[in-house]
Amino acid sequence: MGPWPTGIQDRIDATLERRVIRSADAVVGITELIARDLRERHGCLAYDIPSGWDPARLDAEVASAAPAQLRPGFVNLVHTGSLSHPERRDPRGLFQALELLVARDPGVSRRLRLTLAGALTSQDRRMLDTLTPSVRGMVNEVGLLPKPQALALQRAADALLLISTGPHQQVVTAKLSEYLLAERPILAVSSENEAARIIRETRTGAVVAPEDIDALSDALQSSIDGRLASSFQPQGLERYVQPAPAKEFAAVIEAAIARHSRA
Repeated sequence: MGPWPTGIQDRIDATLERRVIRSADAVVGITELIARDLRERHGCLAYDIPSGWDPARLDAEVASAAPAQLRPGFVNLVHTGSLSHPERRDPRGLFQALELLVARDPGVSRRLRLTLAGALTSQDRRMLDTLTPSVRGMVNEVGLLPKPQALALQRAADALLLISTGPHQQVVTAKLSEYLLAERPILAVSSENEAARIIRETRTGAVVAPEDIDALSDALQSSIDGRLASSFQPQGLERYVQPAPAKEFAAVIEAAIARHSRA
């Protein structure tokens, strides 16, 4: 979140945050960066506990969905949700890399499909319309899907595309949690942020900087030749699945109660 429109709003916000944080017996942030920031700025006891998902509930939603429609005979790279956001998702580097890959190997257009599930803005459509015909033909638009069908599409994909760019290092969206539980390799076009850290830590895919077009092109090629799939060696995912986050939270509450009773 950026600054408030006026300086006095910033000062009031900082005062209220300081009052709340310093009066708490324990503070929890949903990412390590948030917890670290609070510890460094306020000297408080802050824990990071990730948001947790219930896989059984997601499985039930997927079971109720219509079968995912993906092109047989292709490597299907899937992106769900909004394609771009002014401060958090910039897909231009990805499409430049796709253009570069096809220019080097035109046969890629007959092996790879990028499926976009989500509402496209007028800006998204203008960007797609600037692609060369061969690359534009690789993009499969399925529109905005009901949540169960979007989850089913994620699980039917060969690989999942995550775009997480910009200055907001602390941001971790619900989509990443869905991707982690879809059991598919993730190709993350990502700045150095929490999403990138989690993907590396859990070994669930590849992370590439959005401005490194050559590396992005190679990452797209890796989804075709099997290297991306081989990088998918999940570890530590249980921390992001209920009841593990709830148990961590309960332990923090118990410790805070114990400290408070001794004070």
